[in-house]
Amino acid sequence: IICGKMKEMTTEITIDASADRIWNVITDTDEYPQWSKFIEKLQGSLKKGEEINVHMKTPKGQEMDINPKVLVSKNNEEFRWLGKLGGVNFLFTGEHYFKLEPVDENRTRFIQGEKFKGILIPLLWKSLNTDTREGFKRFNEALKGRVEK
Repeated sequence: IICGKMKEMTTEITIDASADRIWNVITDTDEYPQWSKFIEKLQGSLKKGEEINVHMKTPKGQEMDINPKVLVSKNNEEFRWLGKLGGVNFLFTGEHYFKLEPVDENRTRFIQGEKFKGILIPLLWKSLNTDTREGFKRFNEALKGRVEK
């Protein structure tokens, strides 16, 4: 298979809030410019099968615009999309996800991760595993701050 090896990166944070409250913040995409770090813009319908527009800026300043397709949008549980470089599967695909796992009534584990595939992964992995991972962490911290305030 030309697609090459899959790599996955995950980050998580525990937020002192219900999954419902966190879901409301991550799906209120008009507000992203007010608080979000890393994912600066997310526009479009968050329904399964829809194409959205995502603008990201890594901590090192690399900017990227993608138009992924929503794979999963399950209230208070999971939001997932699939982006492709150049619209093809073999170069680089990223399956990005947000998962919400209740710890108890007022605490939720927020997991942000991505599964990467494609022939460019060996060339890009070092940057993905450092700069992009840091971007995920910054988004998680900003989300926690937004939800808990």
